[in-house]
Amino acid sequence: GTAHFQVSKCFMGYAVKCSDCVCGCKGNGRLRRVFHARSVAILKYLASTYDVPQNWYPRDPQRRAKVDEYMAWQHLNTRMNTAKVFIFEVLIPQMTSQPVDDQKVSKALKDLEGTLDMLETMFLKDKPFLCGDDLTLADLLAICELMQPLGGDRDVLKERPKLASWRSRVQSALGKTFEDVHAIVYRLRNKSRL
Repeated sequence: GTAHFQVSKCFMGYAVKCSDCVCGCKGNGRLRRVFHARSVAILKYLASTYDVPQNWYPRDPQRRAKVDEYMAWQHLNTRMNTAKVFIFEVLIPQMTSQPVDDQKVSKALKDLEGTLDMLETMFLKDKPFLCGDDLTLADLLAICELMQPLGGDRDVLKERPKLASWRSRVQSALGKTFEDVHAIVYRLRNKSRL
């Protein structure tokens, strides 16, 4: 979905992912088509194949293991729980013209609270980024998921100063790219305010 494309775009600048299965990467003036079904596989492939800065996906086994740990955990936590909020609060109402199901949103938000607790205590702790002192693929995956509920004008980090500060650090590190990749989320948010 949208978050997967955002992550690829944040990471490589020229990476493109469509239909949840194709990753095109322009390197040395030519485009290579590589087929992977998941964003994590795509990101690992890009980091392992191309000469990218080591902070994204460290070669050091201990540092890489921390990034891999988050990547394995996020599918059933950050991804799933932010997606539920986004789907129930934004997608279903926009696609069906039905009102928001407050019970489903409330349950999704409760599930997301547990995920946010774990993000703070298990990953971020007292570090600037999820896996240490440097921005990694884990931060990209997390930020793109956590920005999605903003499409319904819901800032899920507003009451979480520690995570909100982390978001600011990620945003600052990515600069204009952060705003560019989240443009669709901002458009949805503005539409929801009408």
